[in-house]
Amino acid sequence: MERDSASSKRQKQLFLIFKMAIESERAAQVRYKQAQQYCDDPDLKKILQGIAKEEAVHEKALVRWYARLKKRISKEQEPS
Repeated sequence: MERDSASSKRQKQLFLIFKMAIESERAAQVRYKQAQQYCDDPDLKKILQGIAKEEAVHEKALVRWYARLKKRISKEQEPS
């Protein structure tokens, strides 16, 4: 029983970390898009656009991994 409780706490912590990472990626996208609005240098603006796109790629990857993890844990917790 203690092992299940410890495992559950670890899983909750892992999910929390994934959620925070996803939110960080979203916030980074917003920051880089805002920076583009203040940028007069076309080269720098392209760089900022590229970085924002990379953050979106990171977000999508984290969301996919979060969903996979959630699915796997759900299957593990199904009664035998």
